[in-house]
Amino acid sequence: SILGLKINFPEIQQSQTWIIPILVLGIPIFDTLLVMISRTRRNIPIWRGGTDHTSHRLVRLGLSHRRAVVTLYLVSFALGSLAIIVVNAPTTSIALWTVATLVVSALLLIALLEYIFSLETPAVSTNLRILYLPGQEQAQHVLSGVLEVASKVTVLLTSSTPQNTTALESLSNMLIATASNDETAVTTLLEQKAEADLTLIEKLNWASRTFRLNADFVTAESLQDVRSLSSLLRQYDLILLSGGTTVNIQALFTDLPLADAITKSKVSVIEMYSNAADAHYMQSIGLSEIIGSVTPTAEAEQLDHAIAMSIKQAWVTRNSSRHHQVFA
Repeated sequence: SILGLKINFPEIQQSQTWIIPILVLGIPIFDTLLVMISRTRRNIPIWRGGTDHTSHRLVRLGLSHRRAVVTLYLVSFALGSLAIIVVNAPTTSIALWTVATLVVSALLLIALLEYIFSLETPAVSTNLRILYLPGQEQAQHVLSGVLEVASKVTVLLTSSTPQNTTALESLSNMLIATASNDETAVTTLLEQKAEADLTLIEKLNWASRTFRLNADFVTAESLQDVRSLSSLLRQYDLILLSGGTTVNIQALFTDLPLADAITKSKVSVIEMYSNAADAHYMQSIGLSEIIGSVTPTAEAEQLDHAIAMSIKQAWVTRNSSRHHQVFA
């Protein structure tokens, strides 16, 4: 391209040589223009990395990585060949019209690509990292649904809740849902252990040693300082609460500066099976505006899957605007 500007061939008009670098560097110029226009339109810094370059878009349109690269090579070859033809054109006006046509075509192509990707439905991640705060409503079913869609699950509990029969039974049901061991064997061992006078933390420690759990169980006592709590929240894509906040959840927000930490972390928050009392409580602690509410319904045997689908849909809905910013 530099040679195209510097070298002077007697048979080629000097007024046409400037076209050579534009055509030879057509692909990088188009890609830079595409990204700058797209990100300016979406109020995103143009220097931020992303997956909205030409090659990424070709792959998202269905081309394999190899075919996307070959396509860009072929277009580069065509533009290089066109550069040879243009500089040998008999008049400058032909060269100018050619470049003008290419510029208009590039702008129309940018508009088309922007339109196509603005319509695209955000892909649902199958690797969600979910922090689950169980309440009283459907705690076991919600956890089973979470396990269906998440690659990393942590259940946050507080031991300040009275160790009544209902709470311990709910914990046993959640352990059964998360254990990859035989369900009958897990149930039998839990029933035997129920006779022992164990605290919540002791029971969780015993379960983690005895079973192969697909979720981590964390207690509020291990997160007393703000730094450890903030560090925990940053590990997750989604915070999920089940309704019936009087069990476990309200105690968590009392024991920990959880509301402030959630607000600062900007992690998406979804509440399932919430009622009027739950909504009033969330409003009282300042979280009502950032929480989405979902109440899936299905037959008992299909409820876990219905909850999983609702989590997926809620994740798509709450992140659709973010998707239009970065194309996920």
